[in-house]
Amino acid sequence: MEINARKWLDGISTAKPDSGRFGPVSLSGLHVWYAKHGCVICFLRIPAFATDNDGLWQPGSIATLIDLVGAAAILSAESTIKVSVDFVISYFSPVKLNEEVDIDARVIECKGKLTMVVVEIIKKQRTSRYRDTMDGIFSGSTF
Repeated sequence: MEINARKWLDGISTAKPDSGRFGPVSLSGLHVWYAKHGCVICFLRIPAFATDNDGLWQPGSIATLIDLVGAAAILSAESTIKVSVDFVISYFSPVKLNEEVDIDARVIECKGKLTMVVVEIIKKQRTSRYRDTMDGIFSGSTF
């Protein structure tokens, strides 16, 4: 299952932006670091084409990335991709051109046909402690 999630995200992130889909634009340059058991962790350096005139990461691009990485987390847990039915995004601080972010998507609960996923985007400059914690969690544990 996790191999399918990684392949699916890699396929979208390496597709040509002119392929008629918005996903490849939002995921261009995405690197999947971990994809297993309902958890997907990626990192991304914000490219120029995903920013607005002020050099800030566009909200639409962020929403697309959250939707697709969240779907990959579900795929790694359930071997299927589901449609988003309720989507809530809270923007706490802007991300600028060339800043690096970690994207952490986790399946929280599966109940029948519904699956709850939480996706966090964390700026890289604040993640040294976070990254050490993730290394410790994923070194040998399973969910």
